[in-house]
Amino acid sequence: MNKKDYIDAVLLRMNEAKLSQREGFEFEGGDNSEVVRHIEGVYTDAWRKCAEIVPASWLQVTDFSEHPQARADGSGYLTIPTDWYKLYVFKMKGWQREVYRVAEENDEIGRLQFNPYTRGTCLHPVCVLGFGENQQRIISYYSLPKGSVHEVEKALYIPLCTGLEKLNEQAELKLDKRLEQVICYMAGGLVYRILGDTNSSQLLEREAIVLVHGFVLENEDKKKV
Repeated sequence: MNKKDYIDAVLLRMNEAKLSQREGFEFEGGDNSEVVRHIEGVYTDAWRKCAEIVPASWLQVTDFSEHPQARADGSGYLTIPTDWYKLYVFKMKGWQREVYRVAEENDEIGRLQFNPYTRGTCLHPVCVLGFGENQQRIISYYSLPKGSVHEVEKALYIPLCTGLEKLNEQAELKLDKRLEQVICYMAGGLVYRILGDTNSSQLLEREAIVLVHGFVLENEDKKKV
């Protein structure tokens, strides 16, 4: 799906929402440039909302495994990319399990990592997001035995999508086919929210959630066959 296809698909969902409420096709023909600008503007927010409700496997992942920095106490860190959205999976060589979620350095789990007796171990490792020198965003890992060689086995993250404003109409969005459908409903809902149409906004956002559930159930049924 390219940018133009996406915008057309969102307009179609918005029209369908109006038709279902017996209000006609408000965006059929005429000058809809303002609505198109809103569709472009809400793309990143729509993607974020979708990323919180769809399986992580629907989202693109990127490697960030280079150059782990070891600390003397057996912990270490990696600088995270500027387009970081969330962790997909992380594992150091020597760990017995993978980490899929990260703590923040100021929450309860994050604070426990400052104590060598309560921090993560090879059996139960922990990753924490925080800031390093020069206020760089880093992900710290806890931990390995002191003196260990620090080697990354897996380090994948989900990057934040690129906004639409600077893309030309033929630019490919590179979305999972299922996500393409879901985000069109979510974006339409966000645009209607901007326009003050709460009913249409809620209708389209509910459709997005229902669609996700439908895809998930369909996948589970296929696994049973």
